[in-house]
Amino acid sequence: MVTRWIFSLAVYTLFAAALAQYADQALTALASGSINVWNMGAAGMEEAGAVKYVKDASIAVIGVCWPLALSLSRFPYGTRTLVLLFFAWILCVVSVGLVPFIAGSTPLFFLAAGLRWVLLVHASFGLFLFARWLPDGVRGQTLFVAALLALGALDFYVAVRQWMLLGQDQTASFAGDRYTGLLSNAALAGMYAISLACMALILDRARLVFRLMLLAVAVAIAVSSGTRFAMISIAPVAGVMIWEMLDGRLNRNGRMLLVISALPIAACLMMGGYTHMVDAVGRGDVLANQLDEGGRLYNLGNVATQLSEANAEELLLGRGLGVGTNTAFTMLERSGVDPEQYRFNQLIDNAFVTMQFQIGAFGMLVFMTGAVAFLWRIRPRHSRYRSARYLVFLGITIGACMDINLWEQYPLVTTLFLCFGDTYWRSVRVPDQPYSQDLVRSGHAGIHRTV
Repeated sequence: MVTRWIFSLAVYTLFAAALAQYADQALTALASGSINVWNMGAAGMEEAGAVKYVKDASIAVIGVCWPLALSLSRFPYGTRTLVLLFFAWILCVVSVGLVPFIAGSTPLFFLAAGLRWVLLVHASFGLFLFARWLPDGVRGQTLFVAALLALGALDFYVAVRQWMLLGQDQTASFAGDRYTGLLSNAALAGMYAISLACMALILDRARLVFRLMLLAVAVAIAVSSGTRFAMISIAPVAGVMIWEMLDGRLNRNGRMLLVISALPIAACLMMGGYTHMVDAVGRGDVLANQLDEGGRLYNLGNVATQLSEANAEELLLGRGLGVGTNTAFTMLERSGVDPEQYRFNQLIDNAFVTMQFQIGAFGMLVFMTGAVAFLWRIRPRHSRYRSARYLVFLGITIGACMDINLWEQYPLVTTLFLCFGDTYWRSVRVPDQPYSQDLVRSGHAGIHRTV
């Protein structure tokens, strides 16, 4: 019981830290009536001081503590092998990323930015391993959901206040203007909304009213941020959540009818919801925008041109860890240096391209081989409920890699690893059963051989 509370507190700290970084600046802006949409100004971010590193500190503490705590816990057979393979994989990736620094072709200051996302992946893997220690009872999960709901409600309140104050001076669009809430960037707010929605799904023993409220707040934050990817991602999360609730409360005939009608209903809702989303955001069709100048697909064409001009070493091994990341780009801008004077150091909203910039084709092969093997290893094999969740989380992961540089999105990366971990450990411990029965079980079915 104590272990669950400690782990839950660590997870909650990550969610709270994400909002705490620039909360003072956001609340001060509300008091002064000076509202920034889409992105907090550089001056405001600088004024945050040391508190903006609280999230990094939390990740560092988790990264240091989980290997130490591993020896104190009992895990099913095979976990030791999984951990050893993870360390071998991440060390291989880092080794490839260090080659350009050793060769002297890339300035060493980029390395700090690269090790930042490596530490995030390392800490998130620890969260995956210990996801089995999330609250498992009705009371514990309800308290956890209520605590997350408080954070989400506070962030949404700030977004609403930003909208109301901005509307005093001009015509304001709730979704089109892209409000940041307590975060520094509207896109980050969208990723935070996805994280809250995913937690509402996996904490399935919490009181239903609290789960639905948390999901509703997640949707509201996604809409206020104007982040189309967040809206699209939350839709299947909500769909699986509703499907599970209905399936557990219907008789056999009702479940058959639900299966038959689910696809056409989902298709109609998706078409109608997509149209309303495009109109609300006011930025046109998602795909069409990506083809326009400055869009993601347009930028990929420019990247292809640059890569065609690269030498063999750059193509195979990249330019080093940290190149092309938001951290490195922002660090150089604040120093008064043009970030793009360094080869491949440009912001591309695509994790695969950014990884290519950093570790090249050979490093990408190592990275993708490990990632695919990991995802294949943890897939659920005996439960349609957990399989549906797994596919949703996998879809969000792949989509996020195509939409943003995922490995710098702290709340989303940590939450996805938690969700994969929760799905995996349930598959290991609990056999397939109707959802209504799963709600009342505490998940204490016997654990297999331990290490």
